[in-house]
Amino acid sequence: MKIPESVSGRKVTPRGVHLVPFGHAKGDEKHPGWMARADYWVQLLQSMHMSWAVLLSESDDALTSGAAKALLDGGIIPIIRFATKVPRAFTEMVATKKLMSLYQNYDAPLIIQWWNEPFDDREAAKNWPPKDKDLAWRILADTWNAASQRIVERGAYAGFPDGPCYDRNPFLELGDPSGFWESGKNVYLCHNYGKGRPLDYPLDLVSHFGDPLSMEQYRTDLDDYADDPQWNEGPGVLNDMNQQRKEWCNPNKTPIIDDTCWLGWVKTQWYAREAFGFDVEMGLTEGGWTPRDRAGGGREPIDIRWAHTTPRMVAKKTLAAYEAPSPFFANCPWILACKEMQGSGWEDDSWVGGSYSDKYGLYKPVVPLLQQNPPGVIPEPTPEPIPEPIPEPVSDNWTELDKRMDEIIRLLEEKHGS
Repeated sequence: MKIPESVSGRKVTPRGVHLVPFGHAKGDEKHPGWMARADYWVQLLQSMHMSWAVLLSESDDALTSGAAKALLDGGIIPIIRFATKVPRAFTEMVATKKLMSLYQNYDAPLIIQWWNEPFDDREAAKNWPPKDKDLAWRILADTWNAASQRIVERGAYAGFPDGPCYDRNPFLELGDPSGFWESGKNVYLCHNYGKGRPLDYPLDLVSHFGDPLSMEQYRTDLDDYADDPQWNEGPGVLNDMNQQRKEWCNPNKTPIIDDTCWLGWVKTQWYAREAFGFDVEMGLTEGGWTPRDRAGGGREPIDIRWAHTTPRMVAKKTLAAYEAPSPFFANCPWILACKEMQGSGWEDDSWVGGSYSDKYGLYKPVVPLLQQNPPGVIPEPTPEPIPEPIPEPVSDNWTELDKRMDEIIRLLEEKHGS
């Protein structure tokens, strides 16, 4: 992908963020959208050194509201996620052509995400998906490949949305009928959520060897909430956490075995190499850490091996993820704001406004931390961090993948401590 060195005089780096998850930036007279305060939001993004933003658009709202232009004028490249339901066909040809004309004025790449998390009921049309998973994937492949063709023909890049954590190789299902994956015109848009786990999960010492957690460290991890019984659940729960650490540890665990983590992109590239024999272009349009979020639930046991993620820990892990080695051309975690940008439903996750204002006011700790820490020298991704496809290991010895990923761990430890 051709990414300019700068847009509107501002240097382009991978740092970005997902904006409000609603597609009416302009709004109406009774309910004005966030564009009513466009200068404030653009300046806030600039203060956090953002170069990218995921912008939802109801049809051509990103264009007609002026949101895409306002962001580009501010040196921020919007990744356009058209608001639609899976598996509807792509119909935004006119909007894409007009957006492409706008982006060309800035020499910026236009990336169009069509659909979002195809097997999430909240993103689906009625009666989707069919019970037959093979049929569902045939429909997805045919419809999305047709969308990709229309998007690329108009000069943009076509973004395929992460599951996240598909239970089969999506590239084997999609194929590459037009050669757009190989040429880089198709891009994979990851949704790698940390889910309360560390940045280097599952390559960390707890996951591999079950290192126990002390009460002192537990309290340190809970920082501002160490004395809050809703967060610090006491010695009994700490014993349960350490028991789970002991029972769940596996020295052979890799992101290919468990991709519910920030390093889930490793499995995506592994899938691409298995299907195509080459790496694909990747960005992140959702993901990162949110307060109190943990892996598991429903039929799956909840992962309680680490303390609840606090707003201050969200900040630390977000900064660490921006600076860690990854293949992302844009790294846009969830989520800048909701109610403050005239949305609703995601207040706990919002960096601006929302919950936890009793301790932090309008801005959660991630905002000032990013303002104080502009992007540094981003380490290049470690060469060949992903192996050829291998069966799930069953021995107690480290696999070749662990050895290859060891370099990533070393870089992470040098930057952020072990």
